Amino acid sequence: MSCQCKRNVLCISFWGVGFSSVLLLYGCSTADSQEQLASVKVSVSSGGKPVKTGTVQMTIPGEGVYSAAVLDQAGQGEMEDVKTGEYTVFVTPPPIPAPHATGMIVKQKPHPEIPTQVRSEKTSPLKAKVTSGKNEFHFELAEIKSP
Repeated sequence: MSCQCKRNVLCISFWGVGFSSVLLLYGCSTADSQEQLASVKVSVSSGGKPVKTGTVQMTIPGEGVYSAAVLDQAGQGEMEDVKTGEYTVFVTPPPIPAPHATGMIVKQKPHPEIPTQVRSEKTSPLKAKVTSGKNEFHFELAEIKSP
């Protein structure tokens, strides 16, 4: 059972030796937290070829809701327990590898298959409407036009 925490505040004032204190109690309520959850399968390609490295990320702007999946060799990622709603989708290349123990820094590949525009939630034109149940989305990145 999922529990959506909300601030249920109970203020109790204690009057004592010239001061008062306020006790705030935070509780967890399930009465109105029946949010719909879904599973999401995303495939990402560029020029018809799977984007084999990177992370596909989804966020509902302004709500702090976020889900992500690492892309596999087929260019696919899966997410579970995703809140239903209208998402902005963005795809980021893999992180820059940490320097080796020898101090050698590994240079990041440019990843031209992932356009710069789709690498940020602020600039990505990719959208997905997640509904309850199973959802599947495909994004062809070669179709993304530069602004």
